[in-house]
Amino acid sequence: MPWKQYNIDNTKNKGGVKIGYKGTFKTYAKLTGATYKTNVKITVYSGKSNLKWARWKTYHTAYGLLGSNGSTPSLGIVYNGSISSSKIKENFTFDKTNKYSYVYACYLKTWGKLDFKTKSGEYNITTKTHAAFE
Repeated sequence: MPWKQYNIDNTKNKGGVKIGYKGTFKTYAKLTGATYKTNVKITVYSGKSNLKWARWKTYHTAYGLLGSNGSTPSLGIVYNGSISSSKIKENFTFDKTNKYSYVYACYLKTWGKLDFKTKSGEYNITTKTHAAFE
């Protein structure tokens, strides 16, 4: 199966900081494993002096066949994980790939979140959840 690609892009103005992300999620599944990749650029458009830190996190869940113990197999979560950056106080690019193994996954969900802390509080921008049957 070919890679599936999802474009992500959003900006938020909170706590005296205008910050945003732009990039892609990519997912690839085969019979015995899958890969998910995030390439996103985080930009601080204004209020950099008010920003304490920013952190990106990508979440990924795969649903597939679970063991049967002699009966009909059931569907359930075969992978549930994430990849994230450290806390950074400036523009940065998050480019990370994660691979995992399973017997068979038929449905993948991927989404991300940009958390950021300013002098007046903590905020986040969450992407749309991108899901597909494989």
